[in-house]
Amino acid sequence: MEDKKTLTTLDEVKAIADPYKYRILLCFYSMKEPATVKQIADSLKEVPAKVHYHVKKMETLGILKLIYTKEIKGIIAKYYEPTAANFDIKCSKEAMTRNKNLILAESQRLLGEIYDTSKNDFFEELIRTSEIGEKTEGALRLSDLYLTAEEAEEFSSYMDEFIKRYEAKDRSENNIGKYHCFISFFKTKED
Repeated sequence: MEDKKTLTTLDEVKAIADPYKYRILLCFYSMKEPATVKQIADSLKEVPAKVHYHVKKMETLGILKLIYTKEIKGIIAKYYEPTAANFDIKCSKEAMTRNKNLILAESQRLLGEIYDTSKNDFFEELIRTSEIGEKTEGALRLSDLYLTAEEAEEFSSYMDEFIKRYEAKDRSENNIGKYHCFISFFKTKED
């Protein structure tokens, strides 16, 4: 799996911006290893045929790739994984000019889906813990940071390294709990 892949066509952007395909992609990431359509469908509580259709589209567009096959009780199981850990969106100037509004709308929809998923997960956890009288182990923080370019790069690198270290941690270890992490960090225009 590559660290980063740039999506350059409208079809690629639309595929990753589609909420259902995005859920499939997130499911592959959460598996942390190549997975079959059946494993993804079971995780999403969906029909394998529906997931298969979307996986094939994503494979055609280079978002997922077939890693290996394995015969299981006479059936060939196909194992897929994302082609990259991160996807960037960057269209050619000509494509951007022709399809600027559509690409912008698809990008906004993708970001909206990411924000909404994280927000909904947060509220579901608040409701769950309040119903059983448990303290929520989480926090929301919003702050404007004033950093040099070097400090911003240092902070970004620290977050990347921290996340990589703990998302790969052995889940069978005692006292391990799953924590949802959503970070938005970008340079803004001064007031």
